[in-house]
Amino acid sequence: MFHYTKAVSRVLPRIVMTYLFKLAKYGKHPEKYPRAKRFVAIRKLSQKILLALDADITIFGLENLPKDTNFCMVANHMSMIDPLIFIASYDKPLTFVGKKELMNMPMVPNAFKSIEGEYLDRENLRQSLKVMLRVEEDLKKGEKSWMIFPEGTRIRDQLLPVQPFHHGTFRPGTKAGVPIVPAAIYGTFRL
Repeated sequence: MFHYTKAVSRVLPRIVMTYLFKLAKYGKHPEKYPRAKRFVAIRKLSQKILLALDADITIFGLENLPKDTNFCMVANHMSMIDPLIFIASYDKPLTFVGKKELMNMPMVPNAFKSIEGEYLDRENLRQSLKVMLRVEEDLKKGEKSWMIFPEGTRIRDQLLPVQPFHHGTFRPGTKAGVPIVPAAIYGTFRL
């Protein structure tokens, strides 16, 4: 229990200060600031949060990511920390397709908007298709890479197999003609 209170006391002031001075303005008016600057702010915040949580992260295969082109990454999803780990470990703009329920979480909407993420309503098939078409168009432009969690939810039990993928997960990458990069994450449920 003491570990959690210590982690919260170390990371909460950093989150609040970064949010107040950077993310709030980046999220409200992302068009006024360069994408690289917004991504660097989110990346630094992600690294600070992981450092404050004493997260011991080991990454394999980062050298296999395409360096000169954007890509569509798909990965399993075990905890709310997963996007932070991917943002903290990759040095180029990376954004996400996330569920619409994220809009109700504190501070997440501005961070999500500043990296130009897309919200997906899993209950509305028409809206989901529109989101995937926007991701496809963005991948064709080649400005940033996208990450999708194809299971559509977090799997908290590490012994369970990967859940079935939702339809249309790979469509943006295949239609845009960009590499689809599979990724696996393990152990983040402990954080």
